[in-house]
Amino acid sequence: MATRLAPAISLDTEFFWNGLREDKLLIQRRTAAHT
Repeated sequence: MATRLAPAISLDTEFFWNGLREDKLLIQRRTAAHT
């Protein structure tokens, strides 16, 4: 069986991984369109 590497945690994704530790699923939403 292949071993999976843990994803790198950045400032942009840290909130997501912290939420998972608390049994919460957090989703980032884009607030403004860049045109």
